[in-house]
Amino acid sequence: MGVREDKKRRTRQRLELVALELFAKRGYEQTTVDDVAGAAGVSARTVFRYFPVKADLLFGDADADLEELRRLLARQDDALAPFQAARQALGEFSEWIGRPANAERMRVITTSPSLAARALEVREAWAEAVAAELAARRGLAAPDEPDRLAGLLVLAVLISALREWSHDGRGPVDLRDAIERSATRATEILHA
Repeated sequence: MGVREDKKRRTRQRLELVALELFAKRGYEQTTVDDVAGAAGVSARTVFRYFPVKADLLFGDADADLEELRRLLARQDDALAPFQAARQALGEFSEWIGRPANAERMRVITTSPSLAARALEVREAWAEAVAAELAARRGLAAPDEPDRLAGLLVLAVLISALREWSHDGRGPVDLRDAIERSATRATEILHA
């Protein structure tokens, strides 16, 4: 990575971190892009160069995260049943996203109606992408209804685990453990 690219990466990370801290302290709606820019020591124009809209400060990693989840799902053993493959991929994915900043991000998102709406859009795209991966595992060019339902189920397990992990008041919960518990509960519900 060149010096210029490294500087851009560090600036982007600093903006995300500063924004997350301000959103957590003041609230998303009460914090402006100018507030973020000032706290990060840059102009609002610089913030918008990296993040076209304010919400992107919290959702900027969504595409890279989804790509990693797809990669992990695609590499699971073809002999595994679809839900088992997804469960295993989610467990591995927890290592990718199980950072304290992501727990804080989840808490901020759940306190803002506008961010919750954006999260629903992101989740829908993720469910479709998971459905496409599950269809590909079966040799299909496009997902069918069972794949789409499975994609939604996999996302429900992930979201349930993320909520438990980020909001548990009893102390830190390991994300991988939370995913395993959510997947087990989903299986129990489906077999009840």
